[in-house]
Amino acid sequence: MFISSTSEVTDIKKYEQILDDYWDFNKNLVAHFPRPIPPEANDVKFSFLPPFMQGGAHIQLRYSLPSDTISDLYNRYSEKKTRSFIGGDTNEHMNMKEGMPTTFFYTSGSDNLEFPDDFEIMVFDEVLKEEDRPEGHNWNHGHSHGVAISRTRNEIVYWAESW
Repeated sequence: MFISSTSEVTDIKKYEQILDDYWDFNKNLVAHFPRPIPPEANDVKFSFLPPFMQGGAHIQLRYSLPSDTISDLYNRYSEKKTRSFIGGDTNEHMNMKEGMPTTFFYTSGSDNLEFPDDFEIMVFDEVLKEEDRPEGHNWNHGHSHGVAISRTRNEIVYWAESW
């Protein structure tokens, strides 16, 4: 029981059930995820790590679509983003001046969890500028969500994290 409750889930057949069951506590984090996955989606990858005790959780869905569909999604999500980063991962993004947490590339298919430079990682969370952060503020517990889009690869990655 312990191992299964803390193991990464990659079975795409469990995707919609996980959205409904595990993320019921905060639908805002996954409201941008597609339901269902579009039938024209190719090379679909999925990663979910459930929360356990004080540990974090993540959910990520990646697939490719025709270039015109990706362009439409890029334009739509560009209007929603509060901040974006080119390539990299959450450690890099969080430690930049006025940086903020994003995600790792859990659905990369390799041990390299950094997004390549052709991905724009769009964050949908409120930007906390340095002067607006409470004294001693750190990112010990929080959440982030958004999309990463590569118009070069015609791919989109939906992501949400809590920690």
